[in-house]
Amino acid sequence: MYQVKYRLLTEEEQTHLSQEFIQYLASNSITGEDWESIKKNKPDEAQKHFAIFSDMVMEGAIDNIHYIELKKEDSIQLMACLKEEAKIIQLDIEKSSFSFLENSSIQSLAEGKLKLDDLKAKIFSSELKYPTDRNLFVFSMLNQGYTPVSKEYWNNFNSLIKK
Repeated sequence: MYQVKYRLLTEEEQTHLSQEFIQYLASNSITGEDWESIKKNKPDEAQKHFAIFSDMVMEGAIDNIHYIELKKEDSIQLMACLKEEAKIIQLDIEKSSFSFLENSSIQSLAEGKLKLDDLKAKIFSSELKYPTDRNLFVFSMLNQGYTPVSKEYWNNFNSLIKK
């Protein structure tokens, strides 16, 4: 039995990727008629094909995630997920009128209306060697509530802490 590396696609995801699944089947020399027979007569084999396809999709998606963040009311942690390690920036604040969960607060910081000193910010940065392979690590972080962000977003925070 095939062990799923990430997770099975949801029904909605599967619906959106039906053409890609057909291409996957074709690349494995499975016709539409063959697939119907496999689903009916060999459900374990059908599940295996779906699991492999799910992992291929997830692997491709995670390969394209390079920056992630986790926001809390009084802190934000960003990671640049490089090939061999993650670079981490964390800002913790003491000022209660500021919230990383509010876009307007982050905008004020980005525009220079607020300074990190005003927030009594504590800034931490570090590097982390992946305890597993890179993509499993990123997948784990996503499951813990991290969300993908752009390189520009990462660079803005990175430049902010270097001032």
